[in-house]
Amino acid sequence: MKESVKESHKLIKDGKQTEHSKAIKNSSRDINKNILNDRNDRSRSSLNSPVVWYETKKPFRWRPLAWRRKQWLLLLSLAIFVFLVNATLNHLDNSDPDNASDLDRDGDEKNFRLQHLHSHVPGMKEHKPRITTNDLTLNLSSSSSFSTSYFTENVSAAHNSHIPPPPTGYLVWSERCKMPNLDPYLPEMMRHFKREKYKPCHIETPLTRIEFNQTFGRYTLRINQELVKVYSKKKPLDCCYQTIERNSTGGRADCDVSLSECLSFRDRTPLASTIDNILVTCRANRKQIYRNGHPLMPERPDIRERLSAWKRYDKTHNRKKPPNVLMIGIDSISRINLIRAMPKTAQYLYDNEWFELSGYNKVEEILLNSSIKIDLLQIDDNTFPNLMAILTGLNKTTALKRCKPTVLHGLDNCNFIWHTFRKYGYVTAYAEDEASINTFNYLKVGFEQPPADYYLRPFLLSAEQHLQVKLKSNLIYCLGYQHSADYVYEYALELSRRYRNDTYFGLFWTNTFSHNAISDCTSMDGRMVEYLKRFADSGTLNDTIVIFFSDHGMRYGPTRKTNSGHLEERLPFIFLWLPQQLKQEYPSFVSALSTNKNRLTNPYDLHMTLKHILALTGRVKNKLDELAPSESCPRCQSLLKPVPYNRSCDDVAIEAHWCTCLHYQSIYKNSKTVVTLTHLLIDHINDYVENFQNKSFAKLCVPLTFDHVESAYRSQLELPDKQTDPNTYQDIYRILFYTKPNKALFEATAIYNSVTGYMKVTGEISRLNSYSHDSECVSDGGAKKYCSCHKKKIF
Repeated sequence: MKESVKESHKLIKDGKQTEHSKAIKNSSRDINKNILNDRNDRSRSSLNSPVVWYETKKPFRWRPLAWRRKQWLLLLSLAIFVFLVNATLNHLDNSDPDNASDLDRDGDEKNFRLQHLHSHVPGMKEHKPRITTNDLTLNLSSSSSFSTSYFTENVSAAHNSHIPPPPTGYLVWSERCKMPNLDPYLPEMMRHFKREKYKPCHIETPLTRIEFNQTFGRYTLRINQELVKVYSKKKPLDCCYQTIERNSTGGRADCDVSLSECLSFRDRTPLASTIDNILVTCRANRKQIYRNGHPLMPERPDIRERLSAWKRYDKTHNRKKPPNVLMIGIDSISRINLIRAMPKTAQYLYDNEWFELSGYNKVEEILLNSSIKIDLLQIDDNTFPNLMAILTGLNKTTALKRCKPTVLHGLDNCNFIWHTFRKYGYVTAYAEDEASINTFNYLKVGFEQPPADYYLRPFLLSAEQHLQVKLKSNLIYCLGYQHSADYVYEYALELSRRYRNDTYFGLFWTNTFSHNAISDCTSMDGRMVEYLKRFADSGTLNDTIVIFFSDHGMRYGPTRKTNSGHLEERLPFIFLWLPQQLKQEYPSFVSALSTNKNRLTNPYDLHMTLKHILALTGRVKNKLDELAPSESCPRCQSLLKPVPYNRSCDDVAIEAHWCTCLHYQSIYKNSKTVVTLTHLLIDHINDYVENFQNKSFAKLCVPLTFDHVESAYRSQLELPDKQTDPNTYQDIYRILFYTKPNKALFEATAIYNSVTGYMKVTGEISRLNSYSHDSECVSDGGAKKYCSCHKKKIF
């Protein structure tokens, strides 16, 4: 039989098989099991007899394949089982009572548990902090009561409690505000996103360093002798330092600095207490081989006297040391981009009991229809109005009118919150990198007198002129041996070290690694975590309230045209840190911040929070004036109190153009209504430019004309008489449109009545693409983004 089969196989191979065997091969080429069962009978037959092939439903050659399929099914079933078990365990792990929207309380008990605040950043491993029993249980009887008439709650605590968290896909959910959440990794955003590695600014360690001697109250400048041979192997070093001095008066006081004569030193030299900043230069054989700068915080008699006087006041009135306040801000980072681009930083904040405010919405006010004098409309940036809301409680229009940032002495006479902190016994500091676009200097005069006790701007102005510079996205990313942002954060750390036993207030703002591109901040993720850990390890967080925040999301670039980009621009990140002692003394603060996580909040609320902190000191005497509600948002309140559940943008002075509570639906972009409305918006822009500053730019700019609509959205206003009175039939339209010439891209929000033809622009009309080359003929920011200059005639 075996020989017969071999011969048959040979015939098949040689193409000489019978017609029957050909048919069987073409159909399935199966070998029948019956051949094996009857092989003894067929073996008796003649070897020359033809080989008979039989068809079968279960071919022999499929048996190993069938076994492999069973193995795969078994493995798949096992994997599904493991996944379900893991998901169940995770659910049980997260379903503890700490996940409640408010702190769990028993009616007659005095103890409660801190809310579980940790969230998870996609792609990051969650590390839950170790919390001791003493941390979890706080004695309410030890807390002192705090009741002030000027901090009122619009909604009682009972009304705010037991409100369920927002449904999946939303940050805030109420009848009047439905703020959507976003997936950080949507393709429309990720196609423009690229993670970058951290790169140090210099491979060599700086040759010089400064040290503060607490006993003598002065700094010492030292040369690191171990590094001398690294910088100069054979030639001796000649080093000297220059003091950086700020011009004291005039319109250029905040822009010009000067250097003193270079004073030689060897190894080390003490620095006078009058020196704020120094520039160090070292030469070998008359060749400059090293240059670096060092900002200082020298001991000053006037500061020490002020702090000592308030310490005596606290001691006399048997009061504890008030909490310090650190405000650490990063420009142009939305809440979602913090998670996307800086996941290590976000996860660190979630894992270490920082309080997030997910519903924090930026603010800004319309200027096109403002009634104030037109010559004040020179500001075209989003940082200024959002920081002014925090620092003064004023909206953009009122701040421009009252603080006059384009006029000498204007900002000096402005009532910033840091002046109030300084008045009541705080040492103050302000630092911001990238001097050319500083919040109070970009298209503004700045301060004639230093706005705070310690002011970093003079040092950075000099450093940007004399140190080696490396650009990233057209901003000064590296400045000498450090990143520009490093100088700001080191300045904050120095403030916390120098005044460890005193009270201080500081604002520290960075632009250089985040302002111009959505991916730039990725390289500073790990670096930011290092600084946050250094604040914790140094003990700074033990008695300091820290506000870690941004002003808005990315305002320009390709991502801004997307729906995600629209929301991200309006929703910056914000986290608050409360010291453990303060949480024990005021457990209601913990409850309020936990509740406010998913409520609509804004910069005016943050302003009222700073006033609330001032009230805690017990030092403020004229409370009705100095701790009064925000002038531009009377209904805004401290974040250390539960904010109303059913807040709307109208309640808290957020224009519809910036409001993320509205539910928009995409509509046909070329509809008659949309095109008509777009033409009205273009006419509105042209009228504004023509009449700007008494028509001084009318002849320089070409009137804009309609090109096409990029996208259009509509949100219906809920008005009581909408069904009966056609005059109240108003909807909100959000339109992205291009104009001629030069393809200028704008976004506008308008209230429109299709019956009466009434239109009202809400908020400013935003320019979403670059206009630096389009409007070179105009230097004023108020008209620059709307102007397209006439082409120069070439003869």
